Amino acid sequence: DDLDDLFYLPRQTYNHLCGAAPNRKRVVVLGSGWGALSFVRKLDPMYFDVTIVSPRNYFFYTPLLAGVTTSTVKAHSVLEAVRQTKPMPYANFLKAECTSLDPANKLVSLEGHGISVDLPYDHLVCAVGAQPNTFGIPGVQENAMFLKELDHGLAVRHRILDRLERAMIAHAAGRMDEVRRLLSIVVVGGGPTGVEFAAEVADLMNSDLKRSFPVVADQIRLTLVEAQSDLLTMFKKSIGEHVKQHLESVGVTVRTQTMVKSVDDVSIDLNTTAGDSETMDYGLLVWVAGVGARPITKKLAAAFGQSNPRGLEIDQFLRVKGAEENTVFALGDCTVSRNPWTAQVAAQQGKYLARAFRDEEANASLPFEYCHQGTMAYVGEGKSVAVLSPPNLDTVTKGFARV
Repeated sequence: DDLDDLFYLPRQTYNHLCGAAPNRKRVVVLGSGWGALSFVRKLDPMYFDVTIVSPRNYFFYTPLLAGVTTSTVKAHSVLEAVRQTKPMPYANFLKAECTSLDPANKLVSLEGHGISVDLPYDHLVCAVGAQPNTFGIPGVQENAMFLKELDHGLAVRHRILDRLERAMIAHAAGRMDEVRRLLSIVVVGGGPTGVEFAAEVADLMNSDLKRSFPVVADQIRLTLVEAQSDLLTMFKKSIGEHVKQHLESVGVTVRTQTMVKSVDDVSIDLNTTAGDSETMDYGLLVWVAGVGARPITKKLAAAFGQSNPRGLEIDQFLRVKGAEENTVFALGDCTVSRNPWTAQVAAQQGKYLARAFRDEEANASLPFEYCHQGTMAYVGEGKSVAVLSPPNLDTVTKGFARV
């Protein structure tokens, strides 16, 4: 869906030959994920004065994050530096966090490396994503590990190796109960991230660990906990059942209809829908049960008189409700709309909004329409499940009609 760039290429080339236009509109983009980068890569920096603001100076390919935890892929293989991607070097990047917003004066307050700055804008695009949601369950924030950022993946990898090394020492000391606790890995969340992480760890314990840690490899217990009755609820029920059977066949204990009541530093209290209670010891707890709004998202929402705890409310043109028309936009996981929180949605929203800026002066004539292109999840042993959708030619045609 980037073929429309070919039609704009002559104009873009001419703009670059002529240099930056006078009185360019200042576009400030908050974020460096799928939505933000898809947006800025389509903008013409000779026509817009683009500033990207993010505490993370790289984009990373989130579908491969689970593989980072077991070194199936290396971290540097799934990231791309913001300063080395389009529209750089013709745009500006600030490694900072947004702390507040003044809509009346069109100012964004930033803080980075201990320095505060107010950045003016003509258009603001919020694409700050989401953060792990603990649902207020006691002990989760303090004791669980998460899998949302690249740093999380590396931290989980280090924790797995640490638990294996500790288990070797405990085994040498004859403390088998401690060995079993250290090598108990609990994954909470039966969505794509939880399933893929469990699959990656199952691959690891059925191959490399048997060679590297043969003394304790058979003591590893891997448990996947899901509150609902099925895994991968965005797939068909039959696919979720197939995935459950497959994971169990490779050594994963799958506990559906099981909810987490509380967590401490060595154990997790569980409740089933049947009313049974159980305490499970763990050495590693990975929490991938859902996402929620970041604190900055709530601040931005409050600046426009919004109070939805899930994120920024937007209309069908991705404009933030309550903001001056065609001035503040939001996309991706930080928004509340009828679209799911996925990388696929954020990427399409970014491209849609960039076309509106590039071709229609930020005033789109057609609303955003999400074109679902399919869903896939890795389930271990080199296998995956997928539901693929045929291309929506009508949506593509509408895209070309705007060129």
